[in-house]
Amino acid sequence: MNPLARAEQAVIGAVFLDPAQLDRLGSWLRPEHFYRPAHQALYASVLALRDRSHPGSTAAAGSVPVSWVADAVTEAGTRTRGVTASYPHQLAAACPNPGNAVVYGRMVLEGAIHRTVAEHAVRLHQAARADTIRGATEETLLRADALAGVLADLGRRWGADARPEDFADPGHQQLYRALGALNHRGEPVDQLTVLWEVQRRGALNGHTLDAERVVRVLDPLAVAGSADYFGERVVGAALVRTAAESAQQVRALAEDEALPAGRLIGHALHALGPLDEVRRRWHTARTAPAPEKPQAPAPAGVSPDRAEAARARSRTRRAAPPAPAAAALSVTPVRTSRRSPA
Repeated sequence: MNPLARAEQAVIGAVFLDPAQLDRLGSWLRPEHFYRPAHQALYASVLALRDRSHPGSTAAAGSVPVSWVADAVTEAGTRTRGVTASYPHQLAAACPNPGNAVVYGRMVLEGAIHRTVAEHAVRLHQAARADTIRGATEETLLRADALAGVLADLGRRWGADARPEDFADPGHQQLYRALGALNHRGEPVDQLTVLWEVQRRGALNGHTLDAERVVRVLDPLAVAGSADYFGERVVGAALVRTAAESAQQVRALAEDEALPAGRLIGHALHALGPLDEVRRRWHTARTAPAPEKPQAPAPAGVSPDRAEAARARSRTRRAAPPAPAAAALSVTPVRTSRRSPA
C-alpha cells in the first residue's frame, strides 16, 4: 500500500485508539486533506462527535468505549458509501503508535499540499489556454487568485509563515529551517536535537554548516535577548537587502532605452513585488494589533439592537475588500495521478 494511504489510516486509527489526539490535530488537519472519501468521512465524523461532546471523545487511551468507534462509522455512513463496521479494526492495526498522530497528520497534509497545488495549477493552465482562444482574462485571473489563496491557506497550516531566506547567511537559513521543523512537530529544541535535524536534512556537510558551528550558535550562554527583537532585526535586514536588489533591477530597466515606457512601468512594478512582500511582513513585525475601542452604553430606554443600528449608520463606510476568488480547498478536486496514494 502507498505510504500516504497508510498515513491516512494511521491518523484515523490513532484517533480511534486515543481520542485525545484530536486536540492536537483538529485545529489544522481537515477532512478535505484526506485523499480517500472513506477517510474524509471518518475524520469528519470524529470531529463532529467531539463537537457534540460524545462521551468517547474524552476517554483515555485504553478505556475508549465501543460507541466511540461505532457511532463514528454510523456517522460516516451518512457522508459516503462503503464504510463498513470492520474497517476501523484495519485502521487501528495500521497505526504503529497513537502518540505519533501529529507526525502521521503532517504526512497527510503534505500529500494534500502536493495534490491541491497540482490541481489548481492544472486549472490555471487550462483557464489560460481558454482565455487565449477567447481573447479574455477573467478566468485566468480567477484561477490565479484561487491558487494564491490555496498557497496562503496551506502555508499557514503547514507553518510556512517563517522565511529562512530572510537570513543572508546560508548556514543560518538551514538552522532556521531545522528550528521551525522541530517547533512545528512539538519536539524539544536544544543543541543536540537541532544538530540531529540539521544532519537529517543533509546540511551538515562541513561547507555550509558543521557540528561545532551549530553548537556554538545555539550556545544558551552566547544567545540572550528577545526572539521578537532579533526576528524584527532579521526582517529589517532582509527589507534593506531586497530594496537594494529591486533598485538595481529597476535601474537596469530604466537604462534600457529600447524598452517602451509601458513595459518599463510593468517590469518595474514586477521587480518591486518582492520588496512589497517583505515590507508587509516588516510592518507586521513592528506593529502590534490595535485594541478594540469600547462601545458607549446605550441610552436608557433604548434597546441594544436599535443602539447598534444607530452606531452602524454613523460609522465611516469603507469599500469592501474583494472576496477571495475561490475557497482554498472547497473546489471539487481534479483527480491527478501525481502524488495521489494508491
